[in-house]
Amino acid sequence: MRPLEHAQNLPTAVLAALRPRPAPRPVRRVLVLGYGGIGDTVFFLPALELLRRAHPEARLVWLSNPIPVGTELIPAAGLADEVWLWEPDGAVAAGRAAINARIAAADFDLAVLSPGAPAHDFLPGLSRVPVVVGHRRPWRGLKRWLVVGDYARRLAVTLPVPAVPGEHALARALRLSAALGLAAPEPA
Repeated sequence: MRPLEHAQNLPTAVLAALRPRPAPRPVRRVLVLGYGGIGDTVFFLPALELLRRAHPEARLVWLSNPIPVGTELIPAAGLADEVWLWEPDGAVAAGRAAINARIAAADFDLAVLSPGAPAHDFLPGLSRVPVVVGHRRPWRGLKRWLVVGDYARRLAVTLPVPAVPGEHALARALRLSAALGLAAPEPA
């Protein structure tokens, strides 16, 4: 999303975030908002495995862009029951609206935002999920807030995990699991 699109999206994002969320409930459906970067996803796999083990009966949906992560790596790992794909950079508003409607209709109980996940594209859908865990970056000024879309993470996440500058991607992903009460081994 470009800065102008973020600025135009901000009123909708604020309204979505102000909508009352459903009360937390037992986890039957989990949405993992992934990011298509292969390195980021590889380091996120242990956290995804912990989530899968903690909720073996839950339906786990991975949502990411369609580069090899969404079409090859996640299906091969066998940690998601379903993979939803979205088109980054150039996805039209109608496409984002359709995915947000799909998220809302799926009635997810929990959403996990991987570190690079574009929360700004999915804030209307995420605002319907009772518990959303994700990293919250420190304030770095209005420009970053609008250009990168940090505002969306602040509005979407109900269970924030502080971002630690310079932290290894694996440790960062495992801290998301720890916020959910999932015991994780210390990374080697």
